[in-house]
Amino acid sequence: MTFNPGLYVIKDGALTFSSGSTVTGNGVTFYFTGINTRLTVISSATVNLTAPTGGIYEGFIFIQDPLSNPGQLTGKQNSIQGGGSIKIVGTVYFPTQPLTISGNGNFGINSPMMPIIVDTLTVTGNGVVTIQVDQTAANMFQDLPKTIDGARLIN
Repeated sequence: MTFNPGLYVIKDGALTFSSGSTVTGNGVTFYFTGINTRLTVISSATVNLTAPTGGIYEGFIFIQDPLSNPGQLTGKQNSIQGGGSIKIVGTVYFPTQPLTISGNGNFGINSPMMPIIVDTLTVTGNGVVTIQVDQTAANMFQDLPKTIDGARLIN
């Protein structure tokens, strides 16, 4: 599936990429609002998404409406798990929602830029979980903190 540039609103349900699906999109933003709304990437999906480089949603791939608190009250959460290839160039913004990244196989994220803003971040799994991020290659948000040695937590 190829998403055209633009804003996609996910309301009262899940956005799921699974079972070997291939998903691409350049200049896309997914906005989550309502009840039980969440992101799920599972089962060897290949995802390659890039945020818009201008406009009101510049730099954002996934945005949760902070007032809706989707899924959390019903025990559902955002999750990326189980193999596949993930490349997200942009910000993951779930300020009141957890994000779980789990291996259970060979799971890798390879992105030139991927700030993650979440309520809680959990990384688990029996396999390999690799996250590579190089903000300087993305040509967006050049004022973000940079690190030479690896990930940086900002509170």
